Amino acid sequence: MWSVGLQERYFTQRECLAQLLEKFIHGTKIKLFDNLEDLDDVTEKGDIEMFISGDYGQNELLTHRVQAIWEHYSEVSGALEDAVLSQLREKGILTDEINLYVREALRFCEYRRFNPNEVDEAKESQFEFDFLAAEASGFRVDPKRIRCSVKLRFAYELEDANIIRKQRERWGTDTLHQIG
Repeated sequence: MWSVGLQERYFTQRECLAQLLEKFIHGTKIKLFDNLEDLDDVTEKGDIEMFISGDYGQNELLTHRVQAIWEHYSEVSGALEDAVLSQLREKGILTDEINLYVREALRFCEYRRFNPNEVDEAKESQFEFDFLAAEASGFRVDPKRIRCSVKLRFAYELEDANIIRKQRERWGTDTLHQIG
């Protein structure tokens, strides 16, 4: 399983990601029931609403995914880069061009990453690959076919930025729960 190898070889080598994984496992395990009777007790008492409301905790998978991307993006991105380049190297298909493509693709993703606090900031950057053309093909492209220097601008449409601002004002952005 590639994902297990990814976790063991790349994510757990980064202290903050290893700690986040342990926190996820712990948070998931404490919500498990020791037996069917304990589960029945909770559901019969109507305590199921406590689960729905979040009083018994959050959706651990969602919470920790958001935390990984929000708080540890550079580490996640670095682990992914190391894993992809390592796999390509092991298969004997890593070239300078593919290496550049992987690095640029991750940089492209970083520019596109959602940040509710940066809706008014437009960003521009030069890329050696046309990632918009790649996206139109579901990223199933030969990097050679989309290699050309392109300058891309990353910004929200005014209507989208207004919606995000309203949600920010309504819910806040101080906690992961507020961010959603």
